[in-house]
Amino acid sequence: MVFNDELLFLHVPKTAGMAVSEALTRSLRAPVYYAVQAGHEGDLAGREGVRVVTGRRHQNLATVDAWFAGQGLPHRVDRFRRVLVMVRNPYAMEVSRYHYLRNGHPWDRGRAQELALAGDFPAFVAESRWWFDFRDYYTVDGFVPDNLLVARQEALGSAIALGCADCFSAPFRAEAVNTTQRHDYRDYFTPELEPLVYRKYRWVFDKGYYARETFA
Repeated sequence: MVFNDELLFLHVPKTAGMAVSEALTRSLRAPVYYAVQAGHEGDLAGREGVRVVTGRRHQNLATVDAWFAGQGLPHRVDRFRRVLVMVRNPYAMEVSRYHYLRNGHPWDRGRAQELALAGDFPAFVAESRWWFDFRDYYTVDGFVPDNLLVARQEALGSAIALGCADCFSAPFRAEAVNTTQRHDYRDYFTPELEPLVYRKYRWVFDKGYYARETFA
């Protein structure tokens, strides 16, 4: 999670959040806050104008105001000029998460990682679960905030540069960070797997962010 007095960026997992966070720390007006788990600060701790605070990288709209209050910060969702979240093609997101978890990082331990390490993609799609509800990143009490900007990952550079231009003191340029080698997601899915992806990402599909696809 990255924020200053004007913009709040909420990092939806596997939606290029590391690249966006890095770019925002260089584009937003200082001071810029970067909330991340202890030990994951990277080189941001020494960057001028950036204040690293211990917290969850993946706060969402359902939890972030309570976190601000707990930190003694005056920031609140409805006070930002812009709240930025990313959205990603669910099929690509599922493949990306599968390959990422196969890296075996100790902080990702759990059933989803076990399934990925077993190397059975159909079983991963069928049995793995996300630890959050997607709607919590895009709604508050069932409503979309007026200041919310949802940017598709595949167009993140232009969408954020244009949609958040009034919040930047320097040009926004995002480069790929934390990418995982993978094939085209169309090579992974079958007609039998597609309904399972729809069930897992139903909110994203039903809200019209992406259309369902057919696979041979």
